[in-house]
Order: sequence, then C-alpha cells, then structure tokens
Amino acid sequence: MLLLPVLLLRVAVLRLLRLLVLRRLLLLVRAAVLLLAVLLVLRLLVLVLVLAVLLVAVLLLLLRGLLPVAALALLAELRLLLPVVLVAHQATTALRSCWKAV
Repeated sequence: MLLLPVLLLRVAVLRLLRLLVLRRLLLLVRAAVLLLAVLLVLRLLVLVLVLAVLLVAVLLLLLRGLLPVAALALLAELRLLLPVVLVAHQATTALRSCWKAV
C-alpha cells in the first residue's frame, strides 16, 4: 500500500529532473546559437571594413589619374565581395534554421 505513493513520487521527481535538464540543454543551445551569430556579425564587419579600405584605395587611384590600376583594383575588390555575400547568406540561413529548431 505504501509502495504506490513512493513509486509515484519517484516518477514525478524523475520527470521533473528530466524537464530541468532539457531546459538547461535548451538554454545552452540557444546561447551557442547566439554566440555564433555574434561571431558571424563580427566577421562580416571586419570584411566590410577591409572592403571599405580597398574602395578608398581605388578612389585614391582614380583621383591620381591611374585609371587602369584602379580598374584592376576594383575588379579584385569585386572578386573579394562575392564570397563574402555568399558566406553571409549561407550563415544567416543556417542560423535562422537553427533558431527555429530551438
């Protein structure tokens, strides 16, 4: 007779512990996703700053009258920009899907 309440209490405690572990795990996953998002934003900011410096260099070349060199530098900058855009798109899509899954 006394065994049934003890078993019910044990089951309730085990379910509560499982729920607490799952909540903590969920919080850890959300924190990891947010950390990845922050690192992605910082990486993209650095790449944008590098591209801005390159653009200023191209403008300075244009002002000095070095049109062929400026054109080559602009083409090189555009070659750098395409992978940045692709990586940013893929990363934001992955983060969005991770956030929806969590």
